[in-house]
Amino acid sequence: MGPIIHNTFVVERFKDMGVIPVDSPDGITGGTVVIRAHGVEKSLEEELKKRGVEVVDATCPFVKRAQTSAEALEREGYTPIIVGEKSHAEVKGITSYTKRAWVVEKKEEVEKTLEELKKLNVSKVGIVSQTTQPMERFLDIVSRFVEAFREVKVVNTICSATRERQKGAKELAGSVDVMLVVGDPKSRNTRKLYEICKAVNPNTYFVTSHKELNPQWFTSCESVGITAGASTPEEIISQVEERLKNMGG
Repeated sequence: MGPIIHNTFVVERFKDMGVIPVDSPDGITGGTVVIRAHGVEKSLEEELKKRGVEVVDATCPFVKRAQTSAEALEREGYTPIIVGEKSHAEVKGITSYTKRAWVVEKKEEVEKTLEELKKLNVSKVGIVSQTTQPMERFLDIVSRFVEAFREVKVVNTICSATRERQKGAKELAGSVDVMLVVGDPKSRNTRKLYEICKAVNPNTYFVTSHKELNPQWFTSCESVGITAGASTPEEIISQVEERLKNMGG
């Protein structure tokens, strides 16, 4: 159901193995349906089960925790706030586990959300995050809600692996001449890695494979750093590393 992860190479490989991505349950009458890593909306999963197909839930455990946390907060009487991208599949899935949730993507959107909540006489809020959000952004947004409400319950649903990857990439980018971020542009966590590295090192480049490496990037370069999105296969990273070595660096 949807691309299993946001990496075209992996999706195409699965297609060759007979695993076909679909966007809706329409026309599915049998067989096995795999729920992608980003999860799906609760109603969609229920619809699949009604159709009698075998459902294999491959939702990332961190995403599943964000879904159940949002649901639990609302059940406890908190108005759910989700820090993340409104259009992202993961956020849509988390939202579906609540009757109504407010999604805040940027700190600039907080004031508008606060106005809406005050009109509804909301007294307490519960906050979760899209799993790939930068911790700094999450804390900035949370702090504003803490200032505005007397009762705020926060569940940190940011993926620890993503957090460590972002921290390590930032440190590495600051210590090398050129930084490479390997992955698919469709992957939000990979694009975020690029943004983080680019802010530290202007000589940062986003590549999907070794074929996109430009020798001119490495003129007078003594050190190159490599990082990759969570959905980037190890073999693609190895090919980039091998290509760099063959360039003589």
